[in-house]
Amino acid sequence: MMEYSFILLGVLLFLVGLDRTLGTRILRRDNYPFWKTAFVFAAFQWVFDNYFTFIGIWRFDSAQTMGVFIPFIPVENMVYGFELLALTAILYSFFARPRRD
Repeated sequence: MMEYSFILLGVLLFLVGLDRTLGTRILRRDNYPFWKTAFVFAAFQWVFDNYFTFIGIWRFDSAQTMGVFIPFIPVENMVYGFELLALTAILYSFFARPRRD
């Protein structure tokens, strides 16, 4: 049962389309500030999510994921965190633009 994985893939494709449609250009390969931010975000997410899973606050059922854990959290959890960051950056970039009246 990998419904969660398929949903994450669909959301990722949606974000790429949204980025192109809105013209924010956040997910470009040469957008180094975003990718540096994503790396720092992922590092902190990895540390804290693994810690909370290790001490038993969170639990992940391997039957609901692909079963790939890094080391205590599923890879889907990292993708979910990236998608939240990307969506926030895309929407912020779009709504922070100066408007032409």
